[in-house]
Amino acid sequence: MFIDAMRDPQQEEAQKWNIQMQRASDAFDFWNNFLILRCGSNNDQPIDPLSRSCFLLIIRAVSWVESRHGTGIGQEPARDPMQCGNPQDSWWEELTGPADSQGQDRFVSGPGGANYYASELPGAVEILPAFPVSARLSQMQNPKVGHDDPGFSADTSFYYGIPFLIQKINTDDSIPNGKTYKCGNVSRERLVNGAVGYNGGGNPDYRNQINSTIDMIGWPSQSKYARRKQRNSSKKTSKIRKLRSNGGTNKKRANLKKR
Repeated sequence: MFIDAMRDPQQEEAQKWNIQMQRASDAFDFWNNFLILRCGSNNDQPIDPLSRSCFLLIIRAVSWVESRHGTGIGQEPARDPMQCGNPQDSWWEELTGPADSQGQDRFVSGPGGANYYASELPGAVEILPAFPVSARLSQMQNPKVGHDDPGFSADTSFYYGIPFLIQKINTDDSIPNGKTYKCGNVSRERLVNGAVGYNGGGNPDYRNQINSTIDMIGWPSQSKYARRKQRNSSKKTSKIRKLRSNGGTNKKRANLKKR
């Protein structure tokens, strides 16, 4: 049965993604909070569950195309599922280079946040308790050699690949006045364009491979999240009615309405 499942590309991908899913999810949530990402037509709304799922899907697609989720193609795939740690790539050179603004990506945070050049990110995030020790460049003997260093791990790959992917998605040439935190409509086209920018042109068939992977996994459904929101709303209404029927206090009703 296991062999048959592995012959099915969809099942094979899903099984291999299970190994990386939690760290990818945690890494996205970290950068979502750190960069204060915003979506919507005015880029003034927090990332909602549907937008989060779309981001996690493009991360999943990139991980699959780049390395088969750390199990196949690419350089040091087990250490670097996102293939962000190639020491010859511009991103890794930026990240581990001197604190020099010339030619570096500028990471612009949402309202109330600070802005950083790429080389400033490790110093800003690795002092935070929410940033895992296993992902820190300080755990490497020589960060400049990227995934060739034995201290580079899959956590390093996701925690430093994801901010670069977000940057490419939200500052693509097709987006007027693009900023790191401005996620807009989080459309498929926008995310795929960003993934192609992340690859940097090394794979001329990258767009097709990303789109094929998304088709295989399935794009998140708007109706699914609408139904979930409706169910949650119905549950709150039911609790309020129950409190009223049981003679609940005004304070309890008010607290439920605020949630």
